[in-house]
Amino acid sequence: MGHPGPGPPCPVLPVKFFRRFRAVIAMPALLSAGCYSYTPLRTAPGTGEEARVRLTELGSATLAPRIGTGVIAIRGRLVAADSASLTLSVVGVTNRQELEDPWIGEKVVVPRQFVSGYDRRNLNLARSALLAGGVVFGGAAIIAGIKLGGDLLGRNGGNSGPGR
Repeated sequence: MGHPGPGPPCPVLPVKFFRRFRAVIAMPALLSAGCYSYTPLRTAPGTGEEARVRLTELGSATLAPRIGTGVIAIRGRLVAADSASLTLSVVGVTNRQELEDPWIGEKVVVPRQFVSGYDRRNLNLARSALLAGGVVFGGAAIIAGIKLGGDLLGRNGGNSGPGR
């Protein structure tokens, strides 16, 4: 039986592959989340600056149809501001569980009455160093586990068995 369509058949990766490497697959999200912290700003950011805008409960509820349910903060670059509202080019929203969903620069107008405060995103060097050490250690552990797992199962990278 041939496969449908031109070209070689697509390889199918077993579910076991994804289970084994789920930590590696999740690594980009962990790296981006672990390296930053937020510090409060006393005043609104200037036009062109990136900041996180914290929302009031009423703001979260009112803006839900536009930004999603349960959003407590919007992160983005301030595009315009006047006495009544801020316009942000949004790069992410944070929900009540402190999880951030990425956006790709959509503009959102936030009435100032819905703003409870502003934060600046800062690189956290201590967390970054700790995370980098964890990534190196985790990668070494995964490689050692794969090698040890192959040795224990008698696979040795495919170089064992009769006639090899």
